[in-house]
Amino acid sequence: GLYFIGGLALAGVPPLNGFISKLALAQSGVEANDWVTLGLIVGASILTLIYMSRTWQHIFQRAPEEGVKAKPTGDSQLAPALLIAGCVFLGFYAQPLLDLATRAVTQIGNPQVYIQAVFGG
Repeated sequence: GLYFIGGLALAGVPPLNGFISKLALAQSGVEANDWVTLGLIVGASILTLIYMSRTWQHIFQRAPEEGVKAKPTGDSQLAPALLIAGCVFLGFYAQPLLDLATRAVTQIGNPQVYIQAVFGG
């Protein structure tokens, strides 16, 4: 299940974090009237969803080989579970990070802010 949720996040399915970043890119494409970029974003999301679904089916939906019994043990699912929890959390609470990124991009676009912060002024 964790692999599948990660694949959905990569594809940009709401409410996961990949959706927020793709939505921000799509909004920028619409604002700039850049329909090619918007189409590429949507196309990449669809392709990612298709390939992640196929990978899921190939790895997890096949009958196991004879004599192979692989079950997760101990803490082997802790790291993936924490990463997936982060994907969900960032999907719901992305606004503070988007605000931070917007400020950073604004400062990069205006070098005077950086110069004043470093050299005073």
